Amino acid sequence: MPRESGRNGVNTWMRRMGDKVIFGTFLCFSPGWLKTDCEITMQTIHPNSSTLEIRKPSILYLSLNPDLYGPLPKIDPLLITVLRNLGWQITKGTWGRHSEHENLFEKTLGRLEDIIKAFVLLARKRFDILYVATTLDEKALLRDVLLLLAVQCFPVKKVIIEHGSKTAPLNAPGHFLYKSLTRSVIRLSDAILLLSTEEMRTWADFEPKGRYYRVDNPFRSMDKSHSQPPESKLDNIRSRPTLLFAGRLVEEKGVYDLLDALPLILRQIDCHLMIAGAGKKDEIQRRIETANLSQSVSLLGYLAADQLADVYRSASVFILPSYFGEGFPTVIAEAMSFGLPIVTTPVRGVRDHLQDGLNALFVQPRNPRGIANAVLKLLSNPGLCAEMGQANLAKVQDFGPEIIAPRYSEIFSKLLQSGSS
Repeated sequence: MPRESGRNGVNTWMRRMGDKVIFGTFLCFSPGWLKTDCEITMQTIHPNSSTLEIRKPSILYLSLNPDLYGPLPKIDPLLITVLRNLGWQITKGTWGRHSEHENLFEKTLGRLEDIIKAFVLLARKRFDILYVATTLDEKALLRDVLLLLAVQCFPVKKVIIEHGSKTAPLNAPGHFLYKSLTRSVIRLSDAILLLSTEEMRTWADFEPKGRYYRVDNPFRSMDKSHSQPPESKLDNIRSRPTLLFAGRLVEEKGVYDLLDALPLILRQIDCHLMIAGAGKKDEIQRRIETANLSQSVSLLGYLAADQLADVYRSASVFILPSYFGEGFPTVIAEAMSFGLPIVTTPVRGVRDHLQDGLNALFVQPRNPRGIANAVLKLLSNPGLCAEMGQANLAKVQDFGPEIIAPRYSEIFSKLLQSGSS
């Protein structure tokens, strides 16, 4: 059977597994927006029986608990829905923290419980793909290696998607354990999915023998009310504009730099900053009070989707000066879907998808003066804000699940084909 199935038509293959003969049919088609994809049907024939069992390819999908904070509970349903429409059977399991405030004992028990549950599921049912949503950092590496070791006995293709990767130690002296565990993840996996070109290069430089694939996160607009176009925000900008930061409240997201930039902005334009997200809220509050910014900053905490949508609608400019190790931040896509102009850093997926001056104004990481200058440029030029908002409303359509998810299906299909050759 060919490794590539880029043409329309049907490819079949046969394989004996124990007392069964497995026939596979790969139906390749190109219906417009789907470009090229393969629908896989597996038929199991028992030699001593005339019974024909037809089975769709199946995925054990391990990801974060959907009740917790973060982008994954937003991303997973979008991806799973389209994959099911493309013919994949999906069983959802948990991988990662079980609550927002786990202690070490709870983390240890929780990850062991997740590994045992995954092992039991794989033992009870034949899956074709094990899909694990994780991240590359010190906390995740050991758990991921243990999971991959535990499931090596099963004939399942192991796919790891890195929702953010701390790659600096990979190219720095030392960090022997970190590098060793990372290589173990690569070698125990059949594919590593990465969310930016920068990460693709870094991982390939570190371990050239890895099997890496570039993907994007699916996104669907939060704005179910079809809010007014960017021009409607001009009065807000001309009166008292509202700046918005949304994301995890940690230093690497650039929120401290934004607070340092705010006094520079306030010297020229009166505005108000809203900060939404969970994390180091007490430290943020301390910095606000120390800088005498209490009258100019609202610390909102973590917001439910409807509340966050209202905040996006009221904002004039979205700011995320992040240097966190992530692909393409979901909050950037959310801001784009509300027609907001953006100030952000040109790192990883942002550099892949956005153009400086068209979709955002780029600033270098850890640069409060640069943040202030970019925000002032937007607030003093409402026309630029409107043009950027319109460009973002158009660009965000590129992340629609029906556009993004077939790439995942294509990768999974290739993995199954390569295993059947």
